[in-house]
Amino acid sequence: MDFLLFLFCLNLFIHLFDKYVKTFLVNQGFRVYARFSGSPEFKSYNDLRLQLLSTKRDLNNVSAQDEFAKWARLNRKFDQLNVKWEKQSKIVSQKSEGVKKLISLTFWIVTRGYRFIVQFKNSGNPVFAVPEGMLPTWALWFLALPKAKTGYVSVAVWNFASQKVISTLL
Repeated sequence: MDFLLFLFCLNLFIHLFDKYVKTFLVNQGFRVYARFSGSPEFKSYNDLRLQLLSTKRDLNNVSAQDEFAKWARLNRKFDQLNVKWEKQSKIVSQKSEGVKKLISLTFWIVTRGYRFIVQFKNSGNPVFAVPEGMLPTWALWFLALPKAKTGYVSVAVWNFASQKVISTLL
């Protein structure tokens, strides 16, 4: 019974982690990577963003009717910076997707890997017994796959069933 509850809680944890926590941690991991990687793409992206915001603030402070020449100069500068920033933004987004995929893959391996190891090491151990005569022989054989004795529910089948119940309810 303890093993049954452990497997259910493990599947519940993995489901809740994937649904609610994983995206946040992937984004935070990317922010940490971007801050400490020392990559010139991220540095120039942040510099361009700061220049763009500064120019936009200056542009908003200048009246287009009263100081048209200054406003036009700032507007051209803003447009040029915006074009550069968009190009740099594409480069950064490509790099961020790669980093986010790597972090996401790491989380997937850690969570699913642990479940796989538990399932592999305990593949011959039954989770619980099915009362005799309750199901036909072929169903008992199926519930025992891959290595449990016929008449018992295997770890693999229990994991599959608990995953489906959890994903349906949550």
